[in-house]
Amino acid sequence: MGTSKWALLCAGFWVTTACGSTKPPSKPAETTPPPAPKASTASPAQSAQEQQEPPPAQPPAPSQAPATPQANPPFDWARWARSSDLPIPTPPVAVQCEGLDTSARPVSWRPNNGFAVRDGEELMLDLAAPKHQEPKAWVLLLHGGGWRAGERAHLHREAVTLASMGYAAATADYRLAPDHPYPAALEDTHCATLLMRDLRFSIDHNMSSPLVLIGFSAGAHLAAMVAATDYRGNVLCGRRSGPDSPDTGTHVPSGWEVSGWVGYYGPYVLSPITRWHRANQRMISKFLGGTTADLESLEGLAQQATPTFHVRTEPTVGRALLVHGSKDVSVPPAESHAMAKAIREKGGIANVLELPELPHGFRLFSPLPGASVGACETLKFIQSLATP
Repeated sequence: MGTSKWALLCAGFWVTTACGSTKPPSKPAETTPPPAPKASTASPAQSAQEQQEPPPAQPPAPSQAPATPQANPPFDWARWARSSDLPIPTPPVAVQCEGLDTSARPVSWRPNNGFAVRDGEELMLDLAAPKHQEPKAWVLLLHGGGWRAGERAHLHREAVTLASMGYAAATADYRLAPDHPYPAALEDTHCATLLMRDLRFSIDHNMSSPLVLIGFSAGAHLAAMVAATDYRGNVLCGRRSGPDSPDTGTHVPSGWEVSGWVGYYGPYVLSPITRWHRANQRMISKFLGGTTADLESLEGLAQQATPTFHVRTEPTVGRALLVHGSKDVSVPPAESHAMAKAIREKGGIANVLELPELPHGFRLFSPLPGASVGACETLKFIQSLATP
């Protein structure tokens, strides 16, 4: 077999900005000793010349000003291409699904890839991919936690397991409420989706391999907002533009890049907030930047953040699989049925898989009885998108 693009890139493409950890642009200067910054970096010849002919004082150049959160540098693709594999954080889960090849393959692990800087914090994406082959699909995993808790590491096991089956799978940060209320988490998911789009494009210029979002609970809500609505993002994603990257406009709906999405027990109808029980009213209120004392004034934002109200029309809306446990008392299965109904009314394709006896919060590759049905249906869904 001839040397493929993937083979050429495999030895070095899956790099992280963190095989030296990337920092926001202004941070390296903070670690330089303030008394004589040039003396610590200049060569002896340069130092002698400066002592003989001190340069005239000049106003600081504009480039010396600290970078703002919205003015992110381009993604460091050269550094990305030079890094080496790191040990996987967890072994893959053994999965058996009738009619699917789920045999384990070697995995390339690339954590800590910065894709945006927000409020002085660099957002990261951890990426797992199969070694020695082009990915069959690209999957972005979005953790749950009521928009106020959780982290990307919670889905490492899912990412590694998917990669062992031949998929490139990433799990990404998003900012959390109440410190970062809506639409912060949605903006970050938008940027992570566009970075996955660009990574896919760097390998597959025809974009024939699908891009799939899989979200859990609050992450399923974010997946729905990106994949099924006309959300366009009003932020600069900054680090997603690579060489040969397609359109880099900041207002392109990232959902147009998504072939399909899977939502696990997501809350899709936030409005009216009063329809929810008290605990969820508090959670939704914090997500929207208020408290339960502000329910009336928050209702407009709740409608804006309700994906069932904003489903876009086919053919641009991707296919959806909505998975829910029948014993979920935190987010009732009716939420998934409502989301599927809204998609179908706009001409899209959405199926609901309601799993008997399962509660809220079961994992993709959960050992709970009956959960394997959800895992296998999810894998079949991804495979159907990857099959021409």
